[in-house]
Parts: sequence; C-alpha cells; structure tokens
Amino acid sequence: MSTHPSFDDLGEPRLAGSRNRPERRHGAVMAMVLIVMVVLGLLGAGMLNLSSVTALEAGRSVAEAQAFWTAEAGLAHVQAIAQKIRKPLSSVPYAASPTGCLLGSNVVSGNCGGSCYAVSITDDTAWTNSAHALKKYVIRSVGISTNGAQQVVTLGCAIQSFASYLFASNFERSLAGNPIWFWGGDTIDGPVYTNDRLNIDGSSGNPRFLQMVSSAASSVNYSAGGTVAAFQDGLTLNATPLDISGEFTGDHITEIQNAAASGGLTLTNDYVFTFNADGSFNYNRTAPTNAPVSTNYLAALNGTIYVNGNAYIKGTVNGNVTLAAQQSIYISNSIVYASAISPAPWATNFVPANVDDTLGLIASNRIEIMGTSAINIDATIMVTSDDPTGNGGFRASAWNQSIGNPNINLYGGVTQYRRGVVGQVGGNGFNKNYKFDSRFVTEAPPHFPYSVYVFTGWKQSRY
Repeated sequence: MSTHPSFDDLGEPRLAGSRNRPERRHGAVMAMVLIVMVVLGLLGAGMLNLSSVTALEAGRSVAEAQAFWTAEAGLAHVQAIAQKIRKPLSSVPYAASPTGCLLGSNVVSGNCGGSCYAVSITDDTAWTNSAHALKKYVIRSVGISTNGAQQVVTLGCAIQSFASYLFASNFERSLAGNPIWFWGGDTIDGPVYTNDRLNIDGSSGNPRFLQMVSSAASSVNYSAGGTVAAFQDGLTLNATPLDISGEFTGDHITEIQNAAASGGLTLTNDYVFTFNADGSFNYNRTAPTNAPVSTNYLAALNGTIYVNGNAYIKGTVNGNVTLAAQQSIYISNSIVYASAISPAPWATNFVPANVDDTLGLIASNRIEIMGTSAINIDATIMVTSDDPTGNGGFRASAWNQSIGNPNINLYGGVTQYRRGVVGQVGGNGFNKNYKFDSRFVTEAPPHFPYSVYVFTGWKQSRY
C-alpha cells in the first residue's frame, strides 16, 4: 500500500510530526501583542500616576507661593503703619489689636486674594527695650492660602531717634536757594546724612569729615579746590533719601509739651534758664527785667521742659532733660554736662562711658548762638521747620562778622530741616568742631523725637 504525502496550504509537503509554520507565527505574534499591551498598560498607569503627582505638586507649589506672598503682604502692612507713625510699637495705637497697641499676638490681620495673614510683634529678646531709647522688635507674619498651606516670614526692626545723627539735614541751602558751605577749619566727627547736595569749599583747605557721609544727591558741589579727600571715611551718593522731610513738624514739640504737662515744667512767655552743676536750674521771665527767679531740680521733673515762647539757656547740666521752645532757643553762653567737664570730649583721655547727663534742645524756628567767642555745647539739637525770615536752623548771630573764626565745640548732634549759617567763606563767623556723642546710637535725651524705622534680618520658613 503506497503512502501519498500531504501538502500544506502553500503546496509544500508537510513532514510527519512537524507543526504548521503559520500557526507558530500566529502564536508568536499573539504573545508579542499581549506583552506590548501589558507594557502599554503599565506605561499608561504610570503616566496617569505621574500626571496626578505632578498636578498635586504643582498645586502645592502654587498654594505655598500664595501663602508666602500673603505673609509678605502682612509684613508690608505693619511696615507702612510703623513708618507712618514713627513711634515705638508699644505706643502705636491700633484698633485691631487686643492690647490696644501694635505689639502682641495677631495684632494685625487681613485678606489678600482670598488668602489671609496674621501678624505678631514682640520685643527683641536679645535687647532690653525698657532700658534704651533705641527700640528693637521682631515681626512674624503667617500667610495662609485658600487651601490651607502656610508660610511664615520674619523681620527684625529698630526705631532710631533724631539723636542718632551727628549731622542731618533736609536742605543744604538757604531759603533763597544759596548753598551753605563746609570749609577748611571744619571738623565733623560723626555720621552725616543729608537729602540735599553737599557744598565743599577748599579755599582754606578741605573740611574734614571723619566718619561716613551719605547724601541723597548724585554729586557734591566742590568749589575753590575742594575735593573728595574731605570725606576721610567714605562718601555715599544717591543714598536712599532719609525720610525726614515729613518728620520735621510741630508734632515733635507738641509731644514734649504733652509730656511736660504731666510731670515736667510748662511755661508761657520768654524765659531765661541757668543750669547748675548741683542738678538745679534757675529760670525767670525776660520781661520785666526784675522778674523773680525760680529754682527747680531736674531730678524732680520727668525730663521735659516746654516753653510757649523763646528760651535763653546757659550753664552746666547735671541730669537728663529735653527743653522745647515753641519759637526759638538762644544759647547765650556755653552749656555743658557736669560729667564731661574734665576731661572734655576733645581731650585724649576722655571716656564717653563716664558721661551720664543728656540735654535735648528742640525749637521750631531756630537755635542760635549768641556772642562772638568760642563756645562749648553739650547737647543734641533739632530745629523742626523753616524760619519765615530765612534765619532759621542751627545758626550764629555773628555768622558774617570778622571774629577770628572761633570754634563751636558741639558734643552731641544737630538735625535741622534747613541748615542754618554759623560762618561765611572768607573768614567770618565760627568754625565747626562737631563730635558725635556715641551714646546716642542707642540712647537719647528724654522724649526726644524718633526719626525712622530700620528693617533687617528677613527670613522665610514653613509654619
């Protein structure tokens, strides 16, 4: 019996025991398809998961950014209040504060684009505010986004008084627009800040500025050989303007008036004051000439004297006092600290830490030196406004007289809205010999006005 071979679909002989090749191909393809489908499924699931994680992370980032900028808005809110009021935060009234002042927990709150912030302000624990005129605080603002994310920004701040400058001015020119000069013979040993252009005359040599000088102007007006060498510790131009123009107001004198009304001394009319080394002072009206003389002690006052008129002063101060005159103050002879007589501030063995007396002088029109001889003044001085006659600021009545250029030996500082004239280029009037009382970096005479807040130490953290 013969056997005939079988044939596959392609007409090829099929061997006994062998499988159909297309069947094998079909099986391999099916396996590959299943593997690809599994891989694609896994990839798809992974992509979906990654997309979900990315969306979640993006949402978290947006929420944290929203919380951060909301916290920043809280800081800006407090900064604006502080710079507007210019007082220690413990005495800044704020209606939203549970304690009635801008100090404590959650004292300021608000909303920003649906998010909210809460700001807490505390005393700087590394500083004792009650023991110093300089006040330091820590501001902590918590921002909360619409989905509950929280961010915290913290800022340190300190408020300085006008006593912290040796020399500060808003205008370095007269009411008529004429420049007021520093010239050879002038020594200015302390921090200087002006919002105006400085005027340096070199006809008798450069003046000497021994510490940093800052000016908001873009240049210095040099004349007759004056040079940048006058600034021996550096000069900063285009400095951020010191916001003092709006701070030279009658409010400062009013604050002394209010303080004097509750524990100080309040007087009306023009008065003469003679301060005595034993801590007492004598005072009497300028008119009539036989007006009775009264005696008081600085220790019996809260540190303030207010005169609704003019004041004439001289003598030796033993204690701490700020005297404010509604009109002008005239310095008729040297006025010095009992604790800084021997050695004097310009002596090589002088020790600032041994000085424990302070004197603040504030007037609205002028503080004027009378006489033609060298004079010693231990005080920090402030003139708060323009004198309408053009004779304002810290000035000398003999500014245009040929008196041999004696020194004004000022130990303390002078801040004035418009700089007054004490001498004249060409040899008239006084030379300036000003030295900063370094205690006033952190201290000040009683109730002396505050000038500006300085903010430092910004940092960010999660809640």
